[in-house]
Amino acid sequence: MVLRKDLPPDPEELWTEILRTDLLSFVTQVFETLRPGQKLDHAWHIDAMCQAIMNLLYEGDPIEDSRLIINAPPRSLKSIVCSVAMPLYYLGRDPSRNIICISYADELAEKHAGDRRRILETRWYKKVFPGLQLRKNTATEIRTSKGGSIFTTSVFGTLTGRGGDLIVIDDPIKPADAYSKSIRNRTNEWLGSTLASRPDDKRTSKMLLVKQRLHVEAPSAMLSATDDWIELVLPAIATEQETFYLMHGRTHTRNPGDVLDPEREPLDILERQRSVMGELAFQAQYQQRPVPPEGGLFKMAWFKRYDKPPPHQSGDLTVQSWDTAFSEKETADWSVGTTWLIRGDRYYLLDCYRARCNFPDLKRAIVAFRERHPGPRSRLQWGC
Repeated sequence: MVLRKDLPPDPEELWTEILRTDLLSFVTQVFETLRPGQKLDHAWHIDAMCQAIMNLLYEGDPIEDSRLIINAPPRSLKSIVCSVAMPLYYLGRDPSRNIICISYADELAEKHAGDRRRILETRWYKKVFPGLQLRKNTATEIRTSKGGSIFTTSVFGTLTGRGGDLIVIDDPIKPADAYSKSIRNRTNEWLGSTLASRPDDKRTSKMLLVKQRLHVEAPSAMLSATDDWIELVLPAIATEQETFYLMHGRTHTRNPGDVLDPEREPLDILERQRSVMGELAFQAQYQQRPVPPEGGLFKMAWFKRYDKPPPHQSGDLTVQSWDTAFSEKETADWSVGTTWLIRGDRYYLLDCYRARCNFPDLKRAIVAFRERHPGPRSRLQWGC
Protein backbone atom coordinates (compact mmCIF):
# COMPACT_ATOMS: atom_id res chain seq x y z
CA MET A 1 0.00 0.00 0.00
CA VAL A 2 1.26 3.49 -0.88
CA LEU A 3 0.41 6.00 1.86
CA ARG A 4 -0.58 9.52 0.95
CA LYS A 5 1.45 12.42 2.34
CA ASP A 6 -1.66 14.07 3.81
CA LEU A 7 -2.52 11.15 6.10
CA PRO A 8 -2.76 11.97 9.84
CA PRO A 9 0.31 11.23 12.01
CA ASP A 10 -1.66 9.75 14.92
CA PRO A 11 -1.63 5.91 14.56
CA GLU A 12 -5.31 5.46 15.43
CA GLU A 13 -6.39 8.26 13.13
CA LEU A 14 -4.13 6.87 10.43
CA TRP A 15 -5.73 3.42 10.69
CA THR A 16 -9.19 4.99 10.62
CA GLU A 17 -8.35 6.84 7.41
CA ILE A 18 -6.91 3.68 5.86
CA LEU A 19 -10.09 1.74 6.67
CA ARG A 20 -12.15 4.51 5.10
CA THR A 21 -10.21 4.47 1.83
CA ASP A 22 -8.81 0.95 1.41
CA LEU A 23 -11.24 -1.95 0.92
CA LEU A 24 -8.64 -4.67 1.56
CA SER A 25 -7.77 -3.19 4.96
CA PHE A 26 -11.48 -2.83 5.71
CA VAL A 27 -12.06 -6.52 4.89
CA THR A 28 -9.20 -7.43 7.24
CA GLN A 29 -10.78 -5.46 10.09
CA VAL A 30 -14.19 -7.03 9.45
CA PHE A 31 -12.73 -10.54 9.45
CA GLU A 32 -10.79 -10.06 12.68
CA THR A 33 -13.88 -8.56 14.34
CA LEU A 34 -16.11 -11.48 13.38
CA ARG A 35 -13.46 -14.08 14.24
CA PRO A 36 -11.70 -12.87 17.39
CA GLY A 37 -8.24 -14.29 17.88
CA GLN A 38 -7.77 -15.11 14.19
CA LYS A 39 -5.57 -13.15 11.83
CA LEU A 40 -6.52 -12.89 8.18
CA ASP A 41 -3.99 -14.60 5.96
CA HIS A 42 -3.55 -12.09 3.16
CA ALA A 43 -3.85 -14.59 0.34
CA TRP A 44 -3.64 -12.91 -3.03
CA HIS A 45 -7.15 -14.03 -4.07
CA ILE A 46 -8.75 -11.82 -1.40
CA ASP A 47 -6.75 -8.94 -2.82
CA ALA A 48 -8.01 -9.85 -6.32
CA MET A 49 -11.64 -9.94 -5.15
CA CYS A 50 -11.25 -6.52 -3.54
CA GLN A 51 -9.77 -5.05 -6.72
CA ALA A 52 -12.58 -6.49 -8.85
CA ILE A 53 -15.11 -4.96 -6.44
CA MET A 54 -13.37 -1.57 -6.49
CA ASN A 55 -13.52 -1.67 -10.28
CA LEU A 56 -17.23 -2.46 -10.06
CA LEU A 57 -18.08 0.26 -7.55
CA TYR A 58 -15.70 3.13 -8.22
CA GLU A 59 -12.87 2.67 -10.70
CA GLY A 60 -14.43 1.07 -13.78
CA ASP A 61 -16.71 2.44 -16.44
CA PRO A 62 -20.07 3.17 -14.72
CA ILE A 63 -22.00 1.40 -17.48
CA GLU A 64 -19.63 -1.11 -19.07
CA ASP A 65 -18.29 -2.41 -15.73
CA SER A 66 -21.53 -2.47 -13.71
CA ARG A 67 -21.97 -6.28 -13.61
CA LEU A 68 -19.51 -8.66 -11.91
CA ILE A 69 -19.38 -12.42 -11.32
CA ILE A 70 -16.91 -13.89 -8.81
CA ASN A 71 -16.51 -17.68 -8.94
CA ALA A 72 -14.49 -19.05 -6.03
CA PRO A 73 -14.20 -22.35 -4.08
CA PRO A 74 -15.80 -23.07 -0.70
CA ARG A 75 -14.20 -21.44 2.35
CA SER A 76 -12.38 -18.83 0.27
CA LEU A 77 -13.93 -16.00 2.34
CA LYS A 78 -15.98 -14.80 -0.62
CA SER A 79 -19.06 -14.24 1.56
CA ILE A 80 -17.21 -12.16 4.17
CA VAL A 81 -15.70 -10.06 1.39
CA CYS A 82 -18.77 -9.70 -0.83
CA SER A 83 -21.82 -10.07 1.43
CA VAL A 84 -20.58 -8.59 4.71
CA ALA A 85 -17.66 -6.19 4.24
CA MET A 86 -18.41 -4.76 0.81
CA PRO A 87 -22.04 -3.64 1.45
CA LEU A 88 -20.98 -1.94 4.70
CA TYR A 89 -18.06 -0.23 2.97
CA TYR A 90 -20.28 0.99 0.11
CA LEU A 91 -22.99 2.27 2.45
CA GLY A 92 -20.47 3.82 4.85
CA ARG A 93 -18.91 5.88 2.08
CA ASP A 94 -22.36 7.00 0.88
CA PRO A 95 -25.20 6.50 3.40
CA SER A 96 -27.79 7.37 0.74
CA ARG A 97 -27.14 4.17 -1.22
CA ASN A 98 -29.72 1.37 -1.33
CA ILE A 99 -28.35 -2.18 -1.32
CA ILE A 100 -30.11 -5.54 -1.69
CA CYS A 101 -28.33 -8.68 -0.41
CA ILE A 102 -29.68 -12.07 -1.52
CA SER A 103 -28.76 -15.69 -0.73
CA TYR A 104 -30.35 -19.03 -1.63
CA ALA A 105 -31.99 -19.51 1.79
CA ASP A 106 -33.35 -17.33 4.58
CA GLU A 107 -30.95 -18.90 7.09
CA LEU A 108 -27.85 -17.93 5.10
CA ALA A 109 -29.20 -14.46 4.30
CA GLU A 110 -29.96 -13.86 7.97
CA LYS A 111 -26.48 -15.05 8.97
CA HIS A 112 -24.89 -12.46 6.67
CA ALA A 113 -27.28 -9.80 7.97
CA GLY A 114 -26.35 -10.67 11.56
CA ASP A 115 -22.66 -10.32 10.76
CA ARG A 116 -23.27 -6.92 9.17
CA ARG A 117 -25.19 -5.72 12.23
CA ARG A 118 -22.33 -6.82 14.49
CA ILE A 119 -19.92 -4.67 12.50
CA LEU A 120 -22.30 -1.69 12.48
CA GLU A 121 -22.36 -1.71 16.27
CA THR A 122 -18.58 -1.62 16.71
CA ARG A 123 -16.77 1.46 17.88
CA TRP A 124 -14.28 1.30 15.03
CA TYR A 125 -16.95 1.24 12.29
CA LYS A 126 -18.75 4.22 13.79
CA LYS A 127 -15.46 6.10 13.89
CA VAL A 128 -14.56 5.18 10.30
CA PHE A 129 -17.96 6.28 8.97
CA PRO A 130 -19.37 8.88 11.39
CA GLY A 131 -21.82 10.13 8.76
CA LEU A 132 -23.78 6.87 8.82
CA GLN A 133 -26.59 7.20 11.36
CA LEU A 134 -29.14 4.39 11.64
CA ARG A 135 -32.89 4.98 11.69
CA LYS A 136 -33.86 1.30 11.43
CA ASN A 137 -31.91 -1.79 12.43
CA THR A 138 -33.78 -5.11 12.14
CA ALA A 139 -32.90 -8.65 11.10
CA THR A 140 -33.87 -7.98 7.48
CA GLU A 141 -33.23 -4.28 6.99
CA ILE A 142 -31.09 -1.42 8.14
CA ARG A 143 -31.94 2.13 7.09
CA THR A 144 -29.90 5.29 7.47
CA SER A 145 -30.88 8.87 8.23
CA LYS A 146 -29.97 9.78 4.65
CA GLY A 147 -32.38 7.30 3.08
CA GLY A 148 -29.90 4.54 2.34
CA SER A 149 -30.49 0.92 3.30
CA ILE A 150 -29.37 -2.69 3.20
CA PHE A 151 -32.27 -5.07 2.64
CA THR A 152 -31.78 -8.81 3.18
CA THR A 153 -33.81 -11.52 1.49
CA SER A 154 -33.52 -14.93 -0.14
CA VAL A 155 -33.96 -16.17 -3.68
CA PHE A 156 -37.71 -16.13 -4.47
CA GLY A 157 -38.20 -13.92 -1.39
CA THR A 158 -40.14 -10.69 -1.41
CA LEU A 159 -38.73 -7.78 -3.38
CA THR A 160 -41.97 -5.93 -4.07
CA GLY A 161 -41.34 -2.20 -4.16
CA ARG A 162 -37.61 -2.67 -3.65
CA GLY A 163 -34.89 -1.21 -5.82
CA GLY A 164 -31.16 -0.94 -5.35
CA ASP A 165 -28.04 0.93 -6.35
CA LEU A 166 -26.17 -2.30 -5.59
CA ILE A 167 -27.52 -5.86 -5.67
CA VAL A 168 -25.41 -8.69 -4.21
CA ILE A 169 -26.42 -12.28 -4.95
CA ASP A 170 -24.37 -14.71 -2.85
CA ASP A 171 -24.87 -18.37 -3.81
CA PRO A 172 -28.33 -18.19 -5.45
CA ILE A 173 -28.52 -21.99 -5.60
CA LYS A 174 -27.17 -24.48 -3.09
CA PRO A 175 -24.93 -27.33 -4.27
CA ALA A 176 -27.52 -30.04 -3.60
CA ASP A 177 -30.05 -28.26 -5.85
CA ALA A 178 -27.68 -27.51 -8.73
CA TYR A 179 -28.42 -30.88 -10.36
CA SER A 180 -32.19 -30.33 -10.28
CA LYS A 181 -33.23 -29.04 -13.69
CA SER A 182 -36.50 -27.61 -12.34
CA ILE A 183 -34.74 -25.66 -9.56
CA ARG A 184 -32.05 -24.42 -11.97
CA ASN A 185 -34.66 -23.26 -14.45
CA ARG A 186 -36.71 -21.56 -11.75
CA THR A 187 -33.64 -19.81 -10.34
CA ASN A 188 -32.45 -18.69 -13.76
CA GLU A 189 -35.91 -17.40 -14.62
CA TRP A 190 -36.05 -15.46 -11.36
CA LEU A 191 -32.64 -13.92 -12.00
CA GLY A 192 -33.59 -13.02 -15.54
CA SER A 193 -36.97 -11.50 -14.75
CA THR A 194 -37.72 -10.53 -11.14
CA LEU A 195 -34.20 -9.59 -10.11
CA ALA A 196 -33.34 -7.90 -13.39
CA SER A 197 -36.07 -5.33 -12.71
CA ARG A 198 -34.72 -4.33 -9.29
CA PRO A 199 -31.86 -1.93 -10.16
CA ASP A 200 -32.85 1.70 -9.57
CA ASP A 201 -30.93 2.76 -12.67
CA LYS A 202 -30.78 0.01 -15.30
CA ARG A 203 -27.62 1.56 -16.79
CA THR A 204 -25.42 2.28 -13.79
CA SER A 205 -26.76 0.32 -10.80
CA LYS A 206 -24.28 -2.36 -9.75
CA MET A 207 -24.84 -6.11 -9.58
CA LEU A 208 -22.50 -8.71 -8.06
CA LEU A 209 -23.03 -12.46 -8.30
CA VAL A 210 -20.69 -14.52 -6.12
CA LYS A 211 -20.84 -18.30 -6.21
CA GLN A 212 -19.31 -21.60 -7.18
CA ARG A 213 -19.81 -22.81 -10.75
CA LEU A 214 -21.93 -25.78 -9.77
CA HIS A 215 -23.41 -26.75 -13.13
CA VAL A 216 -23.08 -25.87 -16.80
CA GLU A 217 -26.65 -24.51 -16.66
CA ALA A 218 -26.33 -22.79 -13.26
CA PRO A 219 -26.92 -19.01 -12.93
CA SER A 220 -23.32 -17.88 -13.37
CA ALA A 221 -23.01 -19.87 -16.61
CA MET A 222 -26.25 -18.37 -17.90
CA LEU A 223 -25.20 -14.82 -17.10
CA SER A 224 -21.60 -15.16 -18.27
CA ALA A 225 -22.91 -16.19 -21.69
CA THR A 226 -23.92 -12.56 -22.18
CA ASP A 227 -21.52 -9.70 -22.82
CA ASP A 228 -22.77 -7.64 -19.88
CA TRP A 229 -20.92 -9.43 -17.09
CA ILE A 230 -17.25 -9.30 -16.12
CA GLU A 231 -15.95 -12.52 -14.55
CA LEU A 232 -13.31 -13.20 -11.92
CA VAL A 233 -12.77 -16.98 -11.88
CA LEU A 234 -10.60 -18.39 -9.08
CA PRO A 235 -10.00 -22.15 -9.36
CA ALA A 236 -8.48 -23.88 -6.34
CA ILE A 237 -5.70 -25.35 -8.53
CA ALA A 238 -4.49 -23.38 -11.53
CA THR A 239 -4.66 -25.17 -14.87
CA GLU A 240 -3.03 -22.46 -16.97
CA GLN A 241 -0.88 -19.38 -16.57
CA GLU A 242 -3.02 -16.39 -15.73
CA THR A 243 -2.38 -12.90 -14.36
CA PHE A 244 -4.80 -11.22 -11.94
CA TYR A 245 -5.13 -7.56 -11.02
CA LEU A 246 -4.65 -6.71 -7.34
CA MET A 247 -5.16 -3.54 -5.30
CA HIS A 248 -2.88 -0.52 -5.76
CA GLY A 249 -1.78 -1.41 -9.29
CA ARG A 250 -0.17 -4.73 -8.41
CA THR A 251 -0.64 -8.08 -10.19
CA HIS A 252 -0.31 -11.76 -9.35
CA THR A 253 0.54 -14.47 -11.89
CA ARG A 254 -0.49 -18.09 -11.35
CA ASN A 255 1.21 -21.00 -13.06
CA PRO A 256 -0.32 -24.44 -13.71
CA GLY A 257 -0.47 -26.39 -10.44
CA ASP A 258 -0.42 -23.31 -8.18
CA VAL A 259 -3.02 -23.54 -5.42
CA LEU A 260 -5.25 -20.65 -4.41
CA ASP A 261 -4.29 -20.53 -0.73
CA PRO A 262 -1.20 -22.68 0.01
CA GLU A 263 -1.17 -21.79 3.71
CA ARG A 264 -4.74 -22.84 4.43
CA GLU A 265 -5.35 -25.45 1.72
CA PRO A 266 -2.11 -26.88 0.29
CA LEU A 267 -2.18 -29.26 -2.65
CA ASP A 268 -2.29 -32.44 -0.55
CA ILE A 269 -5.39 -31.20 1.29
CA LEU A 270 -7.09 -30.34 -1.99
CA GLU A 271 -6.25 -33.73 -3.50
CA ARG A 272 -7.68 -35.42 -0.42
CA GLN A 273 -10.84 -33.36 -0.84
CA ARG A 274 -11.00 -34.38 -4.50
CA SER A 275 -10.83 -38.04 -3.47
CA VAL A 276 -13.59 -37.65 -0.88
CA MET A 277 -16.11 -35.72 -2.97
CA GLY A 278 -15.37 -37.18 -6.41
CA GLU A 279 -14.03 -35.63 -9.58
CA LEU A 280 -17.29 -34.18 -10.92
CA ALA A 281 -18.15 -32.31 -7.71
CA PHE A 282 -14.54 -31.16 -7.26
CA GLN A 283 -14.35 -29.79 -10.79
CA ALA A 284 -17.52 -27.79 -10.20
CA GLN A 285 -17.09 -26.51 -6.64
CA TYR A 286 -13.31 -26.14 -6.45
CA GLN A 287 -12.16 -25.73 -10.04
CA GLN A 288 -15.14 -23.72 -11.34
CA ARG A 289 -15.22 -26.02 -14.37
CA PRO A 290 -18.44 -28.05 -14.16
CA VAL A 291 -18.63 -31.06 -16.42
CA PRO A 292 -21.88 -31.78 -18.29
CA PRO A 293 -23.75 -34.60 -16.47
CA GLU A 294 -23.31 -36.84 -19.53
CA GLY A 295 -19.63 -36.00 -19.80
CA GLY A 296 -17.87 -34.76 -22.87
CA LEU A 297 -17.42 -38.09 -24.72
CA PHE A 298 -20.62 -40.10 -24.24
CA LYS A 299 -24.27 -39.02 -24.39
CA MET A 300 -27.12 -40.95 -22.77
CA ALA A 301 -29.17 -40.61 -25.95
CA TRP A 302 -26.66 -42.87 -27.71
CA PHE A 303 -27.51 -45.82 -25.43
CA LYS A 304 -30.54 -48.00 -26.19
CA ARG A 305 -32.31 -50.35 -23.78
CA TYR A 306 -33.44 -53.94 -24.32
CA ASP A 307 -35.94 -56.16 -22.47
CA LYS A 308 -34.13 -59.48 -22.91
CA PRO A 309 -30.47 -60.10 -23.79
CA PRO A 310 -30.04 -61.61 -27.24
CA PRO A 311 -29.16 -65.33 -27.42
CA HIS A 312 -25.58 -66.13 -28.27
CA GLN A 313 -24.73 -66.59 -31.92
CA SER A 314 -21.68 -67.81 -33.75
CA GLY A 315 -19.07 -65.09 -33.81
CA ASP A 316 -20.24 -63.41 -30.58
CA LEU A 317 -17.61 -62.32 -28.09
CA THR A 318 -18.22 -62.01 -24.34
CA VAL A 319 -15.94 -59.51 -22.63
CA GLN A 320 -15.57 -58.78 -18.95
CA SER A 321 -13.86 -55.53 -18.00
CA TRP A 322 -12.67 -54.69 -14.49
CA ASP A 323 -11.51 -51.45 -12.89
CA THR A 324 -10.24 -52.24 -9.40
CA ALA A 325 -9.47 -50.31 -6.22
CA PHE A 326 -8.73 -53.00 -3.53
CA SER A 327 -10.08 -50.97 -0.59
CA GLU A 328 -13.12 -51.15 1.70
CA LYS A 329 -12.85 -47.55 2.93
CA GLU A 330 -15.93 -45.38 2.41
CA THR A 331 -13.78 -42.78 0.67
CA ALA A 332 -12.19 -45.30 -1.70
CA ASP A 333 -13.04 -45.66 -5.37
CA TRP A 334 -15.37 -48.47 -6.36
CA SER A 335 -14.21 -51.73 -7.88
CA VAL A 336 -16.41 -52.18 -10.94
CA GLY A 337 -16.86 -55.08 -13.33
CA THR A 338 -19.00 -55.18 -16.48
CA THR A 339 -19.90 -58.00 -18.85
CA TRP A 340 -20.51 -57.21 -22.51
CA LEU A 341 -21.80 -59.19 -25.46
CA ILE A 342 -20.14 -57.95 -28.65
CA ARG A 343 -21.83 -58.73 -31.95
CA GLY A 344 -20.35 -56.91 -34.89
CA ASP A 345 -20.69 -53.19 -34.17
CA ARG A 346 -23.27 -53.73 -31.39
CA TYR A 347 -22.39 -53.88 -27.69
CA TYR A 348 -24.87 -55.29 -25.15
CA LEU A 349 -24.26 -54.65 -21.43
CA LEU A 350 -25.24 -57.94 -19.79
CA ASP A 351 -24.25 -57.41 -16.16
CA CYS A 352 -22.53 -55.00 -13.79
CA TYR A 353 -20.82 -55.46 -10.42
CA ARG A 354 -19.81 -52.61 -8.09
CA ALA A 355 -18.40 -52.82 -4.56
CA ARG A 356 -15.74 -51.53 -2.20
CA CYS A 357 -13.84 -54.64 -1.17
CA ASN A 358 -10.38 -56.01 -0.39
CA PHE A 359 -8.39 -58.13 -2.81
CA PRO A 360 -9.51 -61.63 -1.60
CA ASP A 361 -13.19 -60.65 -1.77
CA LEU A 362 -12.70 -59.02 -5.15
CA LYS A 363 -10.94 -62.12 -6.48
CA ARG A 364 -13.89 -64.30 -5.42
CA ALA A 365 -16.31 -61.84 -7.01
CA ILE A 366 -14.40 -61.93 -10.31
CA VAL A 367 -14.44 -65.74 -10.38
CA ALA A 368 -18.18 -65.85 -9.63
CA PHE A 369 -18.85 -63.18 -12.22
CA ARG A 370 -16.89 -65.14 -14.82
CA GLU A 371 -18.79 -68.36 -14.05
CA ARG A 372 -22.10 -66.55 -14.41
CA HIS A 373 -21.26 -65.41 -17.94
CA PRO A 374 -19.03 -68.07 -19.56
CA GLY A 375 -19.94 -67.47 -23.21
CA PRO A 376 -18.62 -69.48 -26.14
CA ARG A 377 -15.78 -67.00 -26.56
CA SER A 378 -14.72 -64.77 -23.69
CA ARG A 379 -11.98 -62.37 -22.76
CA LEU A 380 -11.04 -60.72 -19.46
CA GLN A 381 -9.80 -57.13 -19.57
CA TRP A 382 -8.11 -55.85 -16.42
CA GLY A 383 -7.52 -52.24 -15.44
CA CYS A 384 -6.17 -50.72 -12.21
